[in-house]
Amino acid sequence: MKERLLKIGVTLFLIAIVVCAGALDVFPEKSKAAAGVLYNIEILNTATPFDPSKPTENNESPFVTYQVAPNLKEIPAPIVSYQEGITFQMLVGTKAKTEKLKTGPASYYPVTIYSKTYKDPGAHYAIPYGGETLDGMISTTMVKDALGKLYVSGGDVDVKNVQAEKKQTQTIGDGTTDPAGSLIIPIMIINRKYEVVDKGVTTANEAKWVATMTTGQSSTLIKGSKSILEGKTIPDFDTSGMLPKPMVGAPIDLAAGTGTLVATDCSMNVFVMMTGKVDWPRAYVWKMMIWPNKSTKPAYPTPTTTAETTTPSGSTEGSTAAIHTGLDINSNIGDLVANKDTAAVLEKWVPGFTTRSGLSAAYGYTLEFIAPYDKKNLTPEVLAGIAKDLAAIK
Repeated sequence: MKERLLKIGVTLFLIAIVVCAGALDVFPEKSKAAAGVLYNIEILNTATPFDPSKPTENNESPFVTYQVAPNLKEIPAPIVSYQEGITFQMLVGTKAKTEKLKTGPASYYPVTIYSKTYKDPGAHYAIPYGGETLDGMISTTMVKDALGKLYVSGGDVDVKNVQAEKKQTQTIGDGTTDPAGSLIIPIMIINRKYEVVDKGVTTANEAKWVATMTTGQSSTLIKGSKSILEGKTIPDFDTSGMLPKPMVGAPIDLAAGTGTLVATDCSMNVFVMMTGKVDWPRAYVWKMMIWPNKSTKPAYPTPTTTAETTTPSGSTEGSTAAIHTGLDINSNIGDLVANKDTAAVLEKWVPGFTTRSGLSAAYGYTLEFIAPYDKKNLTPEVLAGIAKDLAAIK
């Protein structure tokens, strides 16, 4: 204990020297604190109460799939499940990056969804089989971390898949700039485990696939196949009534804690228990509640209209989505220095602050924590001004 207190005392002494000296050398890239802002996410219904025993009613985050056997002459009834209750954590980088798209220059924050944080309580669904309906259970596991881009400006995140008998091609972007808050996760590998109980006997199998989740528009065309689905596009042929047409998500608004991801996909000649080989188109909607890690989980969202999720991709009409840094007066100094917008606020109120030599020693602490060591510059009025300006950043 004595050694620990001594170590803390030495650290604080060094911080005092660094802050008061007003010296410079900043290396935010070496700071763990500068890696990004961590958010908790839960998939849920935001507009209406949801009853898991009735997945085709008031289901705002549906998973819809079809099992099309080669001997069928007509597309079978859809299988509808739900994804409410899925949770995971998402890291949003604090350093914006730029790239050039066909639509022009774009700016984005790197995003990581951590596979180890992904939890799925599972969901029941009804499976038509012969003349009866079987009770199915589906649960999911994210196989590896998903990497994506959260666009501040210039993003084009629409996804078009073309599925042939043995190969899928994918086009990202439709040539139209999407709103701020557009997010795309190009690779998200999910391993779904299915269980079916038939007359007291449980059978199960696993299926693995790659999906591209987007806040923009998603569609999958079956072309170049031997399937009765040839020439058809999901979600257009969907008869469940659960999917938006067109299949469009809603931009991420970190300040408001909202956003919707969608995806479509198809696998051909997949072995499914009880049925055998099938062609397997599918679509899913993730309506999300988002809040910063280690902060209080928000109350269940107030009902909203569904207009937000059906706004055509590329249009900003009716959209109030905005990117917020997620940083405030309680954030670590390393995070504030690493982000150009928040660093500008620091410089406005304390000129030269971000360029002090050795400031990296204080990256893990807040401004209020080090204020007693720099009473001349970090006055209560200055801290209040910084807090106000940080809260205003979008």
